[in-house]
Amino acid sequence: KLANTQFEDSLAREYRELAAKIPTKALLGDELTEEEYKATFDEFYHYIDLSNEEAFLWERKRITKETWIYWLDGIKSNLSKPAFKKAWLEIKDKDKKSFQELRKVCP
Repeated sequence: KLANTQFEDSLAREYRELAAKIPTKALLGDELTEEEYKATFDEFYHYIDLSNEEAFLWERKRITKETWIYWLDGIKSNLSKPAFKKAWLEIKDKDKKSFQELRKVCP
């Protein structure tokens, strides 16, 4: 149980480090200018990749149900915000074969 908690904590830490690189206004749900969006697109891509990894881990039962419910709520909340939604739509359109686990929970 301790190892599982440490593993989940390491992913939460990875999220916090990544979120620190995303503009605060995007995290608050405000629109980004096109320049801001382009300048931070890589961070949005990495967020999508991390979210997909979390969904993959849930499918493989590597995280607890409690953690998955918390993470999924956060993923859905973020992907509903304009900049995140724009990035997700762009990424899944350009790369139709990747992020299959995330597509299942956030089509």
